[in-house]
Amino acid sequence: YASLLYQHITPSLGEMMLSAVTTQHVQIVLNEMSDKQCSVRLIEGVRTALKQVFQAACMNNLIKVNPVLQSKIPRPKVAVRAANRKVKVIDKERRAALVKALEDEPIMRPALLTLLQTGMRTGELLALQWHHIDLQKRMIQIEQAAVFRPEINRDGKVGKPMTEVGEPKTEAAYRRIVIPRSLAEELTVWRDYAEH
Repeated sequence: YASLLYQHITPSLGEMMLSAVTTQHVQIVLNEMSDKQCSVRLIEGVRTALKQVFQAACMNNLIKVNPVLQSKIPRPKVAVRAANRKVKVIDKERRAALVKALEDEPIMRPALLTLLQTGMRTGELLALQWHHIDLQKRMIQIEQAAVFRPEINRDGKVGKPMTEVGEPKTEAAYRRIVIPRSLAEELTVWRDYAEH
């Protein structure tokens, strides 16, 4: 929410009084994001954050009506819809170059190979512990994720982000991933290296 606020909401609405913001202002923000080819998911995130901010303002009797409720998520342009449908993967040449560049990297090699070969999110990788990895069965259990949470003081100022390990974002994120034998071997080497 902090990144949505500082990257998308504050530049457009940050100087306005809560009571001055109308549905039209909110719709302009959403439309401009669509024109910049932001993903529908990002636009929905901004709308949700705004809706919660204004809902809190309504509950605290700062405003009477939530201006976000009547706003609409703009339909993405055809080119954006097509781009979002494309499977985003690293091509064979780049993948081979990355694996070659990692040959002498004892720490980054197992981490990046795990990301490449499992498709897990970076936060999920950072939250992995050895009890989540079964090298015999070649299985990784995803049941937590690392997230950056900004520290917000009493004045509402955002400080340095803190890393916390918590539950994955959605129910679907809890899963078991079967890993190839080559990755299990890499992780075995990494575990032995890390122990020493």
